[in-house]
Amino acid sequence: RIRIVLEKVRILDDHEPWFKGRGEFRFTAATTFNRDGCRRHMARVPERGVLKISDKPGSNERTLNACVFDGLVSESDRMEFSILPEEQDWLDPDDVLGRYYRQFDGPPESWVGLYSPDDEPAGSDPERQADWLVWYRIESIPI
Repeated sequence: RIRIVLEKVRILDDHEPWFKGRGEFRFTAATTFNRDGCRRHMARVPERGVLKISDKPGSNERTLNACVFDGLVSESDRMEFSILPEEQDWLDPDDVLGRYYRQFDGPPESWVGLYSPDDEPAGSDPERQADWLVWYRIESIPI
């Protein structure tokens, strides 16, 4: 059994003009196993409403600690995990930020760990998107 917890995000560009203030965000996380649509789990953070997050340093980071997946996996599973952030607009079209995507192969025990923008060489770290950063963890839960 594994659990994926979205720990925090940092917004680098909220795609809002300065006079609108903070952006209004929601994050949709998708966890899929073996590319099987029947084994696809979707979670929205927050479940209702939006999170107001600025892109100004000092007020552009939000701790979430939101569980986006909790379930059983097998040794032969391959997992795909993605997060799509959207900045919601009332009268304008919504702004979609860069989609985070990572594929996990091998035994599920090898997936367990902390994933952050600075855990891999610069330029190749998928948690470092152009306009936002993401931190999350995958835990192994005893059955």
